[in-house]
Order: sequence, then structure tokens, then C-alpha cells
Amino acid sequence: MDPHSCANRTTRPPWRAVVIDLDGTLLDDQGRMSNYSAQVLDHLYRREMKIIFATGRLDADARRSLKKLAFTPTVVSCNGALIKTEPLLPPELERTLAPASSARILHFSQSVPLHVTLFSRAGWHAVTPNPYFADYIADSGLTCRYHSEAGLRNIKAFKILLQGGVIATESAYAALQNRFGKVAAVSRSSAQTIDIVSPNQNKMTAVRWFLARQQVSLSQTIAFGDAMNDLELLSSVGHGVVMANAMPELKLHLPKHPQAPPNHQHGVARYLDQLFSS
Repeated sequence: MDPHSCANRTTRPPWRAVVIDLDGTLLDDQGRMSNYSAQVLDHLYRREMKIIFATGRLDADARRSLKKLAFTPTVVSCNGALIKTEPLLPPELERTLAPASSARILHFSQSVPLHVTLFSRAGWHAVTPNPYFADYIADSGLTCRYHSEAGLRNIKAFKILLQGGVIATESAYAALQNRFGKVAAVSRSSAQTIDIVSPNQNKMTAVRWFLARQQVSLSQTIAFGDAMNDLELLSSVGHGVVMANAMPELKLHLPKHPQAPPNHQHGVARYLDQLFSS
């Protein structure tokens, strides 16, 4: 496939929005976006396509991985808890966990062998350094603040991240769904991570809310994802695409969805290029 083919076409696609997950989807295994991917997305943006990035990351953390783009992107961060069109503008949408629910979940988390990180407007928060997250934090240039257990319960969190071994994560996920499924949205963003946000909040609900204000429907939207926290979004858009490297559970839930090449092979850009050339 000609890597410049998308940039050379002038016909308008029948879609109005593209929503893309970051880690495991747009970004390679080192968390980087390729020049080719940036070129394809820049071209679609110039053609008035709405480009949205939907991620579990913090807004500031997400934006540092998108610096190759020639435009300022809209970012749906923390699994749909926050939407920002510009880094310095007020949020379009902001949802924090109810303090009572957050406190109960944090109390439960003390009984499982998983590390806890809270995501808030101020950044990351924890009681102790996260061995799974330490290198990532160091590379990000962002700060993780450390608190007592009581102090952590006072944080107005967009998201609670639990992280640990695969077996412990599976067990804790089932328990969290059973205990807190009515007061929080619990999803898995990898085999080792659990994301917890406000009830009925996810990437799909946030994207639907935002696009409706642009007079765009989910049926006019293409979306890409690789994890179970992408399930609602991929199930609801007009054209949901599963990455070849996606979690096995996601592929089992969406067996008839088309697949894009893996993230380390510019899968999103290659799929978009081919889609708009047909």
C-alpha cells in the first residue's frame, strides 16, 4: 500500500468522525505515534473529519503522545470521565467518582494485592510507588503525588486504576463488578489493569455526548480499540474496528467486527488509508 495514498485523494468519505484509542491501538508498543499515522490523521482533519482520541490516560499524558499532529486534538480521557478540546480550556465534560463510592472502593482495594492509582485534575495519586507504573511516570515528565490512605480518600478522582498480576486482577475484577457494579463503571484495559469511573460512564457515552453537540451520530463514526474498555464504543458506532493485537476477550465479544493490522505496524493508519481508497 502506498503510504501517501490517503494524502493524495480528494473525495469526501461517507463518515464524519473517527475515534481512536491510544495505547495498543494508535501508539506502538513504546507509546509512540508514527509519522505515517500523523500524516493520515492530519489529512482527514483537513477534510473536516472530526478526530477524537479516547483513552484511559490523563489528558496531559495523552497529549504528549500526540505532538506530531498538526492540529490540536479533542481528547476523551480517563475512560470518558473528562473531555477537552484544548489543553488550557475548561473541560467540555467532567465526571468524578462520588466520594462515598470512591471511599468504599478504596477500602476494598486494601484487601487485594493490587496497586492503586487515582487520576484527578492535579495528576496521579497513590500511597506508595507503583512498580508497574514507575518507569512510565519517569518517562512522562508528569508527577505522581503520594498520600496517606486517609488522604487518598479525599481526592476527587476521575478514575481509580488497579494494577497487578493477571490472576489477582481477574479475581478482583469479578469482585468489584459484584460489589460496586451499581455505583461505578468497572472495566479492564489490559490483563493486568482495572479502570473504575462513574456509573454509566465510558468512552462510548462520552463520545456520544460530545458528537451529539456537533450534530454527528455514532452511526456516522468509525472507532478503533484493543481492550475491553473499548467494548461499548466499538459495539455502538457505525464502523467499529478491533486491532489484531487486541485482548482475546474483546475479539470474543466482537467476532464479526473487522480487524486492523497490529498497533506496531501502523494498523489504524493503514486501515483508514485502505477504507478511504475503496
